[in-house]
Amino acid sequence: MLACLLGVQAVTHAMFTVIVSFCVLLILLKTYFKLCGPVLGGSNRQKFTWLVDGKDSGRQQQWAVITGASSGIGFQFSLQLARKGYHLMLISRSESKLAEAKKRIEADLKADGRLVEIRTLAADFTRLDIYEAISNFVNLSKNDVRVLVNNVGQCPPYPKLFTDELPADHDAMLHVNVLAATRMLQLILPFMVERGGGGGRLVINVASIAARHLFPLSSIYAATKAYIGQLSECLALEYRNRGITFCTLYPSAVSTAMIHNAREDFMTVSAERYVNSALASICSTTTGVHWTGYWTHSLVEGLANTIALATSREFVGTLIEHLSLGYGALVRQMQASKTDGLGNFNMWNALIQTSEKGKIH
Repeated sequence: MLACLLGVQAVTHAMFTVIVSFCVLLILLKTYFKLCGPVLGGSNRQKFTWLVDGKDSGRQQQWAVITGASSGIGFQFSLQLARKGYHLMLISRSESKLAEAKKRIEADLKADGRLVEIRTLAADFTRLDIYEAISNFVNLSKNDVRVLVNNVGQCPPYPKLFTDELPADHDAMLHVNVLAATRMLQLILPFMVERGGGGGRLVINVASIAARHLFPLSSIYAATKAYIGQLSECLALEYRNRGITFCTLYPSAVSTAMIHNAREDFMTVSAERYVNSALASICSTTTGVHWTGYWTHSLVEGLANTIALATSREFVGTLIEHLSLGYGALVRQMQASKTDGLGNFNMWNALIQTSEKGKIH
């Protein structure tokens, strides 16, 4: 008995030592990069700064361009950037939803006595013939675009095997998740580099936590989001001395139509709270911001990374596969009952549904 207690005490002490050592190492590394970052990256970095008191102080109107702007995360970016004083160019597929989004933003600003110009363009990013119209809409020769939000995205209604999805669905995801952000950057980034300007310019690219891990049953979606993450973080380094801040977001569960308006809980956050958190972090660095966007999502990310270090990436991928199976079962139940959303979805319900394993439809 005594030997057993001594053994437990030794293991506990060893674990405590490892944790403390790890924390000290993280602090030292963070201090090193904070001190050496400006030297390593050059001396011309600047933090992105928002409009002072939501006003442009008599300068040329400053615009924000947001894709996928009519609902969810995109709508919240539009609303909160308007509150900061930016004029808006909103691009999304549905003209009626864009009109409703514009109406809601104008009503919100009117209540605070604010006024910004809001322009909308209905464009289907699954198509390849929309970019000339977008270029004419943005009209960079006349409009000073300070903020670009590449938010538009598409995923399957529920996780499926690669071979159970249609090639046309894969093409649509590639067009929306990869080509859209690339084309928007090709259009606007050269203008940002050329124009520069005090306070810097900002590009927000919305990826997904699926980009960080193996995501069986969502392989195309995860791959497209990995592209966005890699592109955005590379560009952040390329343009760190050009007055352009890149913010790369890797959200986990946000209660939007993409995940069938799942119920908010500890890990599933509203689009409003998520965007509030993401925007609050942007001005804290000169090198760009690359994180999940919300603290509970970062906890999930940290837990997954810790498990991967202790076991393997494949083990984490298997856990995600189990969750995906449960989530898919719940979505199919929702569709069968013709309900409007996953009001009862959370991670624990998804785990319970893993009895569906092997019944991928």
